[in-house]
Amino acid sequence: MIGHDEMIGHDTSPRPSFRTAALGLAGWTVFVWGQRITNVIADDDLAGFARTWRLVVAVGFAAAAIAGGVLVLTRRPQARTVLVGLTVVGSGWWLIRGAQTLFADFSIGFKVVHTVLALVTVALSALVWRALVWRSAKAVGSSPDG
Repeated sequence: MIGHDEMIGHDTSPRPSFRTAALGLAGWTVFVWGQRITNVIADDDLAGFARTWRLVVAVGFAAAAIAGGVLVLTRRPQARTVLVGLTVVGSGWWLIRGAQTLFADFSIGFKVVHTVLALVTVALSALVWRALVWRSAKAVGSSPDG
């Protein structure tokens, strides 16, 4: 049976809490970029700028994710800003690098793995945004001015 909310078009799908979504994204980001750091360090063919650039990017993402996770766990107001930045930069990075990977001369396995990494990152970022938008709308709806 269809409920009243569904009949009038209200979204009744489950909503993740900001904390859950943010910690999921932070944990995933540390996992992905931590592996990248390990791979770069282990790659003897990389040197100079190529190695440094890859490490700067990977450490930057991992550090932002760790900072975001700590801020969420300690319930600091800066958590929202850090996590919004991580969603935008992380999704942007994967949209650009994912497309480059798909059209470059890599093996199918490499393309599949990196496409999955990109899709999971974008999906987790979307959950963070959804939680923030829902929380903001809920706060506005509960205000005296409605």
